[in-house]
Amino acid sequence: ITFGISYLGYLHRRFEGNPIWMASGYNAGPTITATWVKKWGHLPLDEQLELIPYDETNAYAKRVLRSFWMYEALDSEVFKGVDIK
Repeated sequence: ITFGISYLGYLHRRFEGNPIWMASGYNAGPTITATWVKKWGHLPLDEQLELIPYDETNAYAKRVLRSFWMYEALDSEVFKGVDIK
């Protein structure tokens, strides 16, 4: 777990918190992902996601983001109006 958290921290720093490139870097590796960022990093996020050329990585990034957004939505519903400090 410690290594996984450390690696995700590395990907977060390397790809400036961009969740698409973090997921891609985790699946396809940070070196190839960095080449995609150079090509498409200036585009809107939805276009960046669709341009990932590896089918497996494209599907993986979509699954990760879908899960993230679902958990985020659930979290906001569960804790709506609750003061968590």
